[in-house]
Amino acid sequence: MAKLGSEQRRYLVEHLSVLLVVAGLCVLLSISGGLSFFNRYVYDSLMQWLPMEPSGDVLIVGIDEYSLREVGRWPWDRRIHAQVINQLEEQGARAVLMDLILSEPDRSRPESDQALAEAIRAAGHVYLPVHVEQLRSGGQLIEVLPHAEFARAAKGLGHVDLELDGDGVARSVFMRSGIGQPWWPHITQALLEGEGLISTDLYPAGDEGAFAGLANVRKYPRYIPFAGGAGTYPQVSAVDLLEGRVPDQLVKDQFVFIGATAAGLGDMLPTPMAGQGELMAGVEINANIFDALRRHQLIERLDTVPTLLVSLLLALLAPFLLPFVLPRWSIPLVMASLALTVAVCYGLLALFNLWFPPAAALLSAIVA
Repeated sequence: MAKLGSEQRRYLVEHLSVLLVVAGLCVLLSISGGLSFFNRYVYDSLMQWLPMEPSGDVLIVGIDEYSLREVGRWPWDRRIHAQVINQLEEQGARAVLMDLILSEPDRSRPESDQALAEAIRAAGHVYLPVHVEQLRSGGQLIEVLPHAEFARAAKGLGHVDLELDGDGVARSVFMRSGIGQPWWPHITQALLEGEGLISTDLYPAGDEGAFAGLANVRKYPRYIPFAGGAGTYPQVSAVDLLEGRVPDQLVKDQFVFIGATAAGLGDMLPTPMAGQGELMAGVEINANIFDALRRHQLIERLDTVPTLLVSLLLALLAPFLLPFVLPRWSIPLVMASLALTVAVCYGLLALFNLWFPPAAALLSAIVA
């Protein structure tokens, strides 16, 4: 075998050194999460090109400003909630998800609690939320369950906690959550399982072994493929429903989500599909999760090892090929490498519901 000349050896050493530096930088950026802000920007941009089609059998009953003005200030007498459920049952709703925390009994009007419990029991397909909250800043976490009378009457319970990223945007959710162990499915999962539309093995609680004390244990993080911005799903005002102004055909065979849409009353959060300053009510975010879960379109983040391997492959492509092309082709080669990285990210998202954060590969290829 012919020996390499000094110039060739130097060239080879430089080439290998660049590849090693790029590989090290790519691994460091991937593991550190230092480019999370850019990954979020890419994700939000791609979501604009991949909106999920909203299904035609989801209806939101909003407790909006108009309802508060007509019915009265919050909290309402629970007989009003009972009337809402009775009206939905009378008009043929398929199932009802109440995105309202009803954890305490109404001690001054126990007959109102009884009326609501009877309405929930009579409907037979009402689902209620569990919420994890902190007693005080830095204090103990507790699970806030519905009042026992309501919980016994409901067909299912599930958590409604969303995950907010560092920029305060709601992009993801854990499908299991609980204090000590992830007992509770997300409320949309409880609904779909209860109505026989998904398997109970899709996101099992599993045998977690040791109890994790008072920590909030969560499993199965998933990104939400939103159908659009606020108002994508059809909404009616709670007071219109109560006063019989909502036609039967709008309610019959619908999955109905009841929740607060008035500003300042419930969770109003920014989402990847929102315009500047636009917020989406938590009840509508749950409608998006419901649709995506039913269609098996929730997005899973690519595991750490595959992410590193794909990032390294894409980051090293340009520096590996650069010595073999003429100088005038260097920039087009790097640009093609960047375009390929974005295309891989888009393809995994569109075809396999997998999120590959591309920032480390993109920056490493540019640095090369």
